Amino acid sequence: MRQFKFRVWDGKTFLTADDFCLFSEDNGNFLPRRIGEYGSLHDIEKAIIQQFTGVKSIDGTEICEGDIIEILNDNMGVFLCDNPQYTAGEVKWVNEAFQVCQSGFGMMYLSEYSSCDCCNQQLKILGNIFEGVKDSTV
Repeated sequence: MRQFKFRVWDGKTFLTADDFCLFSEDNGNFLPRRIGEYGSLHDIEKAIIQQFTGVKSIDGTEICEGDIIEILNDNMGVFLCDNPQYTAGEVKWVNEAFQVCQSGFGMMYLSEYSSCDCCNQQLKILGNIFEGVKDSTV
């Protein structure tokens, strides 16, 4: 079973599980609160919660929604209309699944890249939607 993990963007930086806790509201939404000194809790203005996809990058980093990833050793083009241009995109939650979305091209289920035994796909995190691309070969 996949482990459910989250990170929170506070407008300046990402908070990890040690930095915040989530409270369930009556309407079903989650409200993140920053953990301060001595366990005090503080509101986070404009907090954006992002979920871990259950997939890790080639270097073992957890891939979350909002990450921009590159697909290395892409053999999927052979199976998908022979289009090798599908090499990078943003991870989004679409149609009840995590998808890699590439502007002007479309989207592909993240699980297609992470669970394909025949192709040995490798995923590299290039950056995220808040901080931009840090390292790119595309």
